[in-house]
Amino acid sequence: MLTKAFARTIDFLKSSDFAPILFIVLAHLTMFWGHYSAQYVFPWDFMSAGYHAETAAWFRDGTIFNPPTWMPYGSMGFPAWWSVQSSAWYLPLQIMYFLGFDYTFFAAAAFQSAHVLVGALGTYYLVRVLGYGRAASCLAALVFHFSSIFFSNAQHIDIIRAAALLPLLLLSAHPKVILRNFLMPAWTVIIVFQYLIAGYPGNIVAAFYTVLICSGFWIFQCNRENRFRYVANLAMAGLAGLLMAQIKYLPLILEAYSSYKAKTITFSIQTDQFWTFLFRHDLPILSQDPTMQSLWSPPAAILLAFFAARPVKSFQLPLTLMLAAIFFGVLEILFPYARSIIPGLTVSRMPHADWRPTLHISMAIFTGLLFSNACRQANLASTVWLRLALSLSVLFVVSIFALRAGYGLRDIHWEIAISFASIWVVAAALFWAAQRSYLARITVLFPVVAATIIASSIMMYVVRVPRTWMTEWTGANEIGYFGEPIKAMLDRPKQDTWARRPARQTYGTDSYSPSGQFDLRFNRAWYAQEFGTFGYDNLRSPEFLRFGEFVVDPKVGPSLIEFMRHPSQAILKKPSKPFNLDSAADCPVRVEACADGVNASADIRSYGLKQNEFTVTSAELVDLVENEMFYHGWIGELCSVQHSCIPLNALSTSQGLRYWQIPPGQWTLTTRYVTPHFVAAKILSGGGFLLMILHIVFGAVVEKIAGS
Repeated sequence: MLTKAFARTIDFLKSSDFAPILFIVLAHLTMFWGHYSAQYVFPWDFMSAGYHAETAAWFRDGTIFNPPTWMPYGSMGFPAWWSVQSSAWYLPLQIMYFLGFDYTFFAAAAFQSAHVLVGALGTYYLVRVLGYGRAASCLAALVFHFSSIFFSNAQHIDIIRAAALLPLLLLSAHPKVILRNFLMPAWTVIIVFQYLIAGYPGNIVAAFYTVLICSGFWIFQCNRENRFRYVANLAMAGLAGLLMAQIKYLPLILEAYSSYKAKTITFSIQTDQFWTFLFRHDLPILSQDPTMQSLWSPPAAILLAFFAARPVKSFQLPLTLMLAAIFFGVLEILFPYARSIIPGLTVSRMPHADWRPTLHISMAIFTGLLFSNACRQANLASTVWLRLALSLSVLFVVSIFALRAGYGLRDIHWEIAISFASIWVVAAALFWAAQRSYLARITVLFPVVAATIIASSIMMYVVRVPRTWMTEWTGANEIGYFGEPIKAMLDRPKQDTWARRPARQTYGTDSYSPSGQFDLRFNRAWYAQEFGTFGYDNLRSPEFLRFGEFVVDPKVGPSLIEFMRHPSQAILKKPSKPFNLDSAADCPVRVEACADGVNASADIRSYGLKQNEFTVTSAELVDLVENEMFYHGWIGELCSVQHSCIPLNALSTSQGLRYWQIPPGQWTLTTRYVTPHFVAAKILSGGGFLLMILHIVFGAVVEKIAGS
């Protein structure tokens, strides 16, 4: 009985994906257990307001179905649509909040770690769909899992999500998936929609061209009668997903890049970054940010190429993707004007970093194919030593050139040792396996290559460069930065309205220093529903974008920031007189409104997330200037004591402050922020969802007719 049960278990493991998936999960936990067990978080920008604190506040103040419009807490207040890096419309994050999880640093770290596993599993199933076995698919998944994109760049959550979702995006675009039944195009739509929501803009553009390249290969794998169906399904999924994503992007596109002239700063790849294919990426010798430049993949992934048989047709896709990633990565150097010609490239800040997910998924696929190719060689034993000598020679030459380029031997000796050991163990396994049956080749080669990938990755990331993905974090750290645990602040009852906005805090930094924006302590404003002058906003700090040169001008900046720090306050002035910061400086903090040479008075009745309210009495036409930044979308309603009301639009002073023109009389002024173009964004998003539903219905009808 036990023997039969054991035999059935073995047969199940051989015929199912359970064993390789379990292996991938265990390898994942080997690396990320510290993040799941609340010992480590990811460093630097991962803890910024742009990535973490704004996300927590966005979901506390609203949901996908009832989004907030104004975020008053950090950076002197700005529209919710500006918080584009918080992944506010990301469905997995919404589910996490519906389940009642507090978005602490530890929860965010576990959430991000799970994305790496999702990326590995997506790679596994992608290679399976491409027609390769479980062992080859498992190796490909390990290579992608342990590539540098997830470890050197762990501080940027949108880049990690874009990398992790890329295999799922390619999988959903494959003909075997999208043409499987009438429901599968809807799955592709959801993946496209969420990729656009969660990904970094440069990665999104790279993913578009990656899907374009892959679909160009895959269309010819379809039967002639299915080619139009494949193109139609893929086009529909792309269009529907793009339309649905406009709920996030339309206000950003029409406001930030038109009204506010936000610009992209581009960094070109430097030749010294190519050494990061094999060597460390966190050395001072390298010219750019260590988190953005590493191209490293496990050495076994690269070195298997030396032990492959002659090239086969299936190598064309991963090699084309590799060449595309390298070409677009160096395009800024080769053809500087190409950015303005090729659609989408102008949003890319670091092209080589944006194309890394494509590079690494291509290397992962290539590794799986190389493994499968090596296992099928009949004459490997006669050539393995020649291949061994060739690979060792290449390693020796690369190491010499790296030393000549400025690396020290102490900087790269471990990487040379890792690569040297990888070459020998793979060669020995192949030589031994070649003497035996086909089954023995796979059973011997797979664990050797898998162990080499995992061991070399642990040696690289845990021993050599932990600082780019492992940061110890404890409750004492939180109390030191914020005065109390994040969870305690997030658990406070939500506050929608204040009688008067409290003073904006500087949290211990120089209140006039622009460098204050990079202080993690400003996150407290978001967690505790307080108000801060600056904020660690990774996208582009709104206060500096809006105020421009005023905030850094030593003659204007201190007075401007000091006025913004006051509790809610207004200055009443003549319309013909420019706003003078000296009059604001003379207004006592305890006073809600001060008149600057006009016969008028005002009181602040309430300040809230939804709207603000003032009472104004004036004998003449006046400007009411708030100590708030101006953004398009602020509207007001001015109601007299007789309850007749007139609409108002906010105006901007030369310094970028918000003001309202008030006619003579006794008025109640109610102001609120309305997201510009949000109605159009909802219509487009709804149109994308409707297109998906109609396509499902049409596909179901066609499938039913074909079946009958």
